[in-house]
Amino acid sequence: MEENNQIVTIAFKKSFYDWHFDSMPAFFIWFFSGFGKHCHTELMFPNGWSCSAEPGPGIRMKRIRYSHPERWDFLHWNVTDPRFGKQYKNVKELHNLCLDLQGTPYDWPGIIGQAIGNPGFNETEYYFCSEFVAWLMGFKRYHLDPSILYRKTKEIIG
Repeated sequence: MEENNQIVTIAFKKSFYDWHFDSMPAFFIWFFSGFGKHCHTELMFPNGWSCSAEPGPGIRMKRIRYSHPERWDFLHWNVTDPRFGKQYKNVKELHNLCLDLQGTPYDWPGIIGQAIGNPGFNETEYYFCSEFVAWLMGFKRYHLDPSILYRKTKEIIG
């Protein structure tokens, strides 16, 4: 990965393309966020790896082909952008942080908190997908389902 690369892509999975969803948490996020447009969030690195949180492995890195781009909305984030709460020297620094955090448990209480309308009900050191990406970007992590994270990010980057 190039040291001077500063752009990553945030992928937001569109809810209506996958009615069975990938998991029960994706369904909870979609259903209890008022049937939002998005049900999952991934951080895509230029080297082909993606990072997010999912039930089972928690925070993980994996290769995703994104072979159906119509099922996703993509936003590009400059990791040095001072309009976000956190900045990184370059993409490699962010990638290394994701590698270091692999295996951090999935935030089941946070998903339940979304479902019952109590976003403060969560584990502070655990993450679900959009909560993790929001934290990496420097957003307040509570109650940031994928649709809200998409809107907030789009408001900043245009």
